[in-house]
Amino acid sequence: MNAAARTELFETLHTLGKEADQRAAEIEANRRLPDDIADRLKASGVLKLWTAEAYGGHQATISDLLDATETLSYYDGATGWVAMVTGTASLMSGYLAPDAAQEIYGPANAMIGGLAAPMGKAVRVEGGDRKSVV
Repeated sequence: MNAAARTELFETLHTLGKEADQRAAEIEANRRLPDDIADRLKASGVLKLWTAEAYGGHQATISDLLDATETLSYYDGATGWVAMVTGTASLMSGYLAPDAAQEIYGPANAMIGGLAAPMGKAVRVEGGDRKSVV
């Protein structure tokens, strides 16, 4: 992500964050982001920070996503959380088969949620490590 694109994104995130802050009671009462805020998150590009460039993403740095999450969370924790969950899930775009990644991450309005957490165990054995998945 170049400096100009980053500046533009963060100006958008501050504007969106301020609106989310003003609508925090609505967000809390409905236990979800309003559709218009979710649509603006998609349009901003923040949800594709870690998506591979081949699928329309920014293939940005860890710092970019952390800074974006922090910026939105400053105004409204729920909005920041959504950006974090969908942003980190987009990392998988670089590890899937290209046709699957294109189908999932290619659409401009893709909003993917999920969990990526180490779930296995590694044990040192002669000649290397033995890994298992729990």
